[in-house]
Amino acid sequence: MQEEASPTSLSGTEVLVEWLARCVRDGNTQVTAPLRRSGRGRPPQAVPGMPGDVPPELAIRIARMFVRYHQAGDFRFSLRRTGYGDIGQALRRLSRTDPPGRPWEEAAERAMRSLLIPRRRLPWRELEHALDTMNRARLIPPSWTLLIDDLTNWHTRGGAHPRTTRERWAWSFYNIPTACSTGPGRPFAE
Repeated sequence: MQEEASPTSLSGTEVLVEWLARCVRDGNTQVTAPLRRSGRGRPPQAVPGMPGDVPPELAIRIARMFVRYHQAGDFRFSLRRTGYGDIGQALRRLSRTDPPGRPWEEAAERAMRSLLIPRRRLPWRELEHALDTMNRARLIPPSWTLLIDDLTNWHTRGGAHPRTTRERWAWSFYNIPTACSTGPGRPFAE
């Protein structure tokens, strides 16, 4: 039996994702119901018991997307629960689910283009649409912790992130992965 990591060894984003996973797995309707009921683009103002040091608006919007994504899926499969890679990689997986030219490839391309449009605000509506499309295809979502980190650093460039989040997502989607990629979520050395 695998032992769960202690809360002190997890980052704020990992604590939030683990808490959301527990709420969905355990059927905690006190948390999940308000998130499911909130309309597209209108998340609830607060969620009872939400942990972590993630900015509140970001945490609530991610929680809503997480709950919507997992409300009807098989939650026992761990990669489906925690996700893998960034949004560019996830949409790339979507575009490769059918032979070239098929509907999922077109849907992935449209979703990626809409996420790459330069804007000052975070692309919430476009991100929800991309996640809904991946969910309809029953794909593994992007890494939820990496998605939170990417959205937290949306406008950041420099230091550990010489590219913006949009540029990294585009790189992940449009470039062919190589054998020397640097691990899950970060397709290139920076």
